[in-house]
Amino acid sequence: VKALKCDLIVTGPQGNRTVAADDFFADIWTTVLDLDEILVEIRVPNPTSPHVGAYKKFRQRASDWAMVGVAIDLETVDGTFGNASVVMTNMGNVPIRASQVERVLAGQTITRDVVHSAAERAGEGTDPSSDLKASREYKLHLARVLTRRALETALDLA
Repeated sequence: VKALKCDLIVTGPQGNRTVAADDFFADIWTTVLDLDEILVEIRVPNPTSPHVGAYKKFRQRASDWAMVGVAIDLETVDGTFGNASVVMTNMGNVPIRASQVERVLAGQTITRDVVHSAAERAGEGTDPSSDLKASREYKLHLARVLTRRALETALDLA
């Protein structure tokens, strides 16, 4: 939802309101919804140019919960990356945009070298916590690996 830059429609006693996906998550397990509101609609923008996307996650076999997840939506224009949206989960209290990755990709020719260079920036600006499943350092490593894999998947589709 965040990678696609969706709008979320919520409703409650005061009526409907629109919340941008980037603003929906307030903290871990917490959204900006009031206690008497419910999410009723997700509006996905219709792309006006070619887009490719991918989602990769690493999880324990006993659970479907991602230790780290990476969702990407890439605009492709004449062999170059246009707007890039890269979002990581479990790299902080809320889903985090990998803005450094997005900056490296924007306007660059679609090549594996650009993808690998961008993926190396995946952990920048994040704050993953160590937990019983993975250390902070391991999550940073996973962010780089999963970002590279998601970008390579999208590259294969472009």
